Amino acid sequence: MKFKSRYKRLCSGWHLFYRYTLWLGQDHLLHIATGNIVEEYKRFYFRDIQSLIVHKSKSLIVSSIVLAILAAVAASLTFALGDTDRIVAGIIAIILVMILVVNTIRGPGCVCYIQTAVQTQKLRSISRINNAQKIMNSLRPYIQRSQQEG
Repeated sequence: MKFKSRYKRLCSGWHLFYRYTLWLGQDHLLHIATGNIVEEYKRFYFRDIQSLIVHKSKSLIVSSIVLAILAAVAASLTFALGDTDRIVAGIIAIILVMILVVNTIRGPGCVCYIQTAVQTQKLRSISRINNAQKIMNSLRPYIQRSQQEG
């Protein structure tokens, strides 16, 4: 027998030691924070959502700068070290550059909040602007329908 979930996963992300996921239910959003020994669930009913707030974040710019500096240091070490160490430093530099390229391709970062009458909750599962726009566009009809009915 195949299990049919009532939820559709919208996105997920990591922050420090937690994994965050955002799920679409029939009449609500479910935001799950999963740590090593803890799971925290927050449910946001469409009828209660007042706003979804998204703004650009500089954290990904800072991480890109740090990655670029580390890659430059590793690349410069390839000229100053011996043969074996030179290979290791070169591999580290290549890996850092690849991470930097992927970070740049994925687009600018953002911070997203969901606001209800009683709380404003940061949605850590949404960290890229293009992802936030897709999610907001997909949620808009659910929220409008639920609030028109109520």
